Amino acid sequence: MDEIIKEINTPAKATDAVSSFRANNPDGKSELEYKEISAKVAMQLWHRARSHSNRVTSANISEDHKTLELRNEIPYRLKKIILPALQEKFRLLLTTFDLMEPAESNPKSWYEAFLNNCIEIDDLLEQMALSILSVWTTNDTGQGFLEDNPHVEHVTRLRAEKTEDLVAYMMTACHDFFSGSYQHQRWGRVPSPSQYITAAITRRIPRIIDRIAQIIQWLQKSLLSVSREDWKIAIEECDDLLSLLAQPIRFKADRYYDSDGEPDDSRTITNNTKGNFARAAVHLMIISRIYFNKLSRSTNSQLLIFVGPSMEIGDHQLKLLLEGTEKLNYELIPSIRYAVTRWPTRRRGAVDDVVNLMRGFMDCSAILETYWDSLLKKNDPLVDRQTIEDARQWLNAWTSLFSIAARKAMDATDRAYTWPPEIRIGRDTGNTANDDVLMEDQF
Repeated sequence: MDEIIKEINTPAKATDAVSSFRANNPDGKSELEYKEISAKVAMQLWHRARSHSNRVTSANISEDHKTLELRNEIPYRLKKIILPALQEKFRLLLTTFDLMEPAESNPKSWYEAFLNNCIEIDDLLEQMALSILSVWTTNDTGQGFLEDNPHVEHVTRLRAEKTEDLVAYMMTACHDFFSGSYQHQRWGRVPSPSQYITAAITRRIPRIIDRIAQIIQWLQKSLLSVSREDWKIAIEECDDLLSLLAQPIRFKADRYYDSDGEPDDSRTITNNTKGNFARAAVHLMIISRIYFNKLSRSTNSQLLIFVGPSMEIGDHQLKLLLEGTEKLNYELIPSIRYAVTRWPTRRRGAVDDVVNLMRGFMDCSAILETYWDSLLKKNDPLVDRQTIEDARQWLNAWTSLFSIAARKAMDATDRAYTWPPEIRIGRDTGNTANDDVLMEDQF
C-alpha cells in the first residue's frame, strides 16, 4: 500500500533541482542563475500544493476501509511532528524575506537561505501529503502493534474527512504563496525587491501558519469531542428535514403516481396519506433531534456520555455508537425524507422506513446501556451510580415518546403492520449478553 501511495502523481522534489544546480559549477553562481533556480523551486512547490487534491482523489482509499477498525499513527505524526515543523519553516521563510535588503551586499547568502527553507518545506509537504493519503489505512493488527503503541489513535470518518479538508485549505494558501513567490523570483529582482511586491508575498505566510494551527487544534480534539461534532451534523440533518416538512409539499402526481398500484392507491387516498405521514414525520424528527442534541451536549448536568475519573466511555464503544448514529444520519433519516417527497411510490415502504429508524435508535441505545452497565460492574467508588440511573430514566422516557411517534407515523401510511415490530439486534455492542434484544422488549 505504501508503495502504491508514493507512486500517485508524486511531484518532482525541490532537493533534486537544488542539488543539481549546486553540483554544476560549484565554485560560484551568478545572481541571475540563483534567481532562475529560486523561481524553478518556487514553481515546484506551487505544483506540489496545486496537485495535492488530485493525488487524494486519485488514491480514493477511503472506500476500502471500515471506520470502526480504523486506527493509525497519522493524527499523532501530523500534530506532533510534521505540522509543528512546517509551521517553524514558514516562520523562518518569513524571516528570510525580512532580511532581503541587508542581503543586497551578499545576495548568495539570501538565495541559499531561501533554497534551504524551500527544500525543507517541500519535504514536509510531501510527508503531510503521504500522511493524508494514509489516513484511511489501518495498521496490521497481526503485528501486535496497535494496543502497545501509545501513538496509535482511533480515527473516525469525520476526523479523517475534516483533516483532509483542512489540509487542502492550507495547501491552497501554500499554492497562493508560491505562485506569488515564483512570479517575484521570475520577473522581479531579489534581493533588491519592490517593497509592495515583497509585502504582498509575505502577507500570505501568516495565513499559512494560521491554517496549520487550525489543523493541529482539530487533531488535538478528543474522540468524544469529534463525536459530538458529528452529532451536531445530525441535528442539522433533522433541522433540514423539519424545514422541508414545514413547507407545503408539492407532489407531482404524474411523476410519482403508480397507475398499476394497489386499489387503495387512488389519488384521493394518496394525497390524504401523504399529508398525514408528513405531519407524523415532523414529530419523529423533533424527537430524533432531541436524542442527537442530548448526545452532543458537553456542559449539561445530565449527560448520556460521562466525563471524569472512572466514568469515561471506551474508544471502541464510542466508535460503535458513532457508527450507529452515522447510519441514522446518512441513511435512515434521509429515507424518511424520501418517503415524504416521493409519495406514493415510497408509501408501500414507509412502514419499513419507520421500523428501520426504530432499529437504528435501538442499536444506539443498546450501546449506551452496555456502556452504563460496564461502569456499574466495576464496583469503583468513583462511579456515580445516581448519574447513571438519571441517564437511564431519561433514555426510557425518550424511548416511550419515540415509540408513540413511530406508531403514529406507521398508522398514517394506511398500511397493515404488526406492533410492536419484532427486531433483533445482532451487532457487537461490547457486551455479547445484550447483542440479541427484541424490539418489543424496548417499546
